[in-house]
Amino acid sequence: MKKKTIFQCVILFFSILNIHVGMAGPEQVSMHIYGNVVDQGCDVATKSALQNIHIGDFNISDFQAANTVSTAADLNIDITGCAAGITGADVLFSGEADTLAPTLLKLTDT
Repeated sequence: MKKKTIFQCVILFFSILNIHVGMAGPEQVSMHIYGNVVDQGCDVATKSALQNIHIGDFNISDFQAANTVSTAADLNIDITGCAAGITGADVLFSGEADTLAPTLLKLTDT
């Protein structure tokens, strides 16, 4: 359901609630209503959840200067259960930053 449609449904609900409470008489009514309106996300397919990606074998001489990077390696993540209209996804990789180049991921020899 689109955000605009959900918003319209919420407004309609409160409008009907206001009419009903207004017709109830002079009694004071206290209500606490809460909730969230969220977009439906996607799920990561089981086969994509845990992957070992071999990025290649490199000679140490390929990395003689700071900020030297290797060639790219393909990574495929299959997603399922997406709402209609979703055409892509953002992916966040997290880990310890390299001490000399904080925008790069720190690698270890293990």
